[in-house]
Amino acid sequence: MKIVHINATDARGGAAIACTRLNEAMKLVRLQSKIVVASNVNGINHILKSIYYRLNSRRESRLQPMANFSLMDFGMPIYHNPIVRDADLIFLHWICANSLSIKGVEKILKMGKPTFWFMHDMFPFTGGCHYALSCNGYTLRCNCCQQVGNDILKGVAEKQLAKKIKHWAHYPNLNFIAPSSWEAKCAKMATLCQGHEVYTVPNVLDTSLYCPLDIDAKKEFGLTLGKRTILFGATRIQSPYKGAKYAHDCLKLLDPNLYEGLVIGRADTNFISDLPIRVVQTGFLSDDHTIAMAYNACDTFLMTSIAESFGQVVAEAMACGKPCVSFPTGGVLDLIEHKVNGYITQNYAPAELKEGLDWVFADNERYRLLSLSARRQIENNNSYDKVLELHYELAPYLNEKGN
Repeated sequence: MKIVHINATDARGGAAIACTRLNEAMKLVRLQSKIVVASNVNGINHILKSIYYRLNSRRESRLQPMANFSLMDFGMPIYHNPIVRDADLIFLHWICANSLSIKGVEKILKMGKPTFWFMHDMFPFTGGCHYALSCNGYTLRCNCCQQVGNDILKGVAEKQLAKKIKHWAHYPNLNFIAPSSWEAKCAKMATLCQGHEVYTVPNVLDTSLYCPLDIDAKKEFGLTLGKRTILFGATRIQSPYKGAKYAHDCLKLLDPNLYEGLVIGRADTNFISDLPIRVVQTGFLSDDHTIAMAYNACDTFLMTSIAESFGQVVAEAMACGKPCVSFPTGGVLDLIEHKVNGYITQNYAPAELKEGLDWVFADNERYRLLSLSARRQIENNNSYDKVLELHYELAPYLNEKGN
């Protein structure tokens, strides 16, 4: 059984990380799994990709989208790759950014191989947006798209969804995989997915790397002993999905004598400039071990996303024994059980996030039990050695393991 995973990149973004981890986990159980990266091109394809990038960027900017919105008119001829043509089973991952065109996906489907689209956001079944937020247009025709700011071009989403349906929907070998029950529910309501299988398979994580470490991680990053360290994201504050304003307003409520902040990477200056708490920035971290050390240095992760297909950062923090405080968002609800291994707010309100932080740290024994439960949740449901168990519904396609 030869398996190929197709993704736009090999390193950048959550989808690339999830794709790489799934490939690693499959190889560990002796599946013949490989990754084909769309961005790894040369010669004439490199020139084409550059041209496509300029054309597509110009067209997408004209849409004036309020959030991430992708077009699939151009793409690389990945279907000619010998690894793809030789595969028995194909996993599509994140294939925007001129990786594959709509017709390029169809050419893969025409091979007749079982093809599973592992959806890292909602784009596979929408007219172009990566998260529909409050819109349910994808359950109909995506007409008059709410996320396209240019009124003249609002019909683009409807046209692209119609084109997806025309070129993909009649292929019985197309299946969809959602990393959370929330996204699976959305996919099952989508017009494009009608008549196709939608599986729920969470992302996997190497829990031997992401785990509680017997080191003084706070000292390693220059944090203050005795204060509660809140890990939060402050590098993509322009993204409407990440809920940066909620995080900012919550952190402004914190007592600097009790709390301090931690950011993996570099924080946006505008985000942290008026926060009352001290914020430590790790700078760029390139390897899993050092990133796991940063998780070990914090006491909780604050998740303020308003759209999230899985919650990969939440899973990483929990694997390191850190209970998380989060809004009731998408795939995060499959990871955090309220007041068992973390805290889920009822509403999208900064004051409720602060209330959650205070509750998590109010009792030392409670915190210890939350931490143990957080680690156990990921070990039992998302570790590499669970990969075949998690894919049990795909067993008819994977039962030639090791051949």
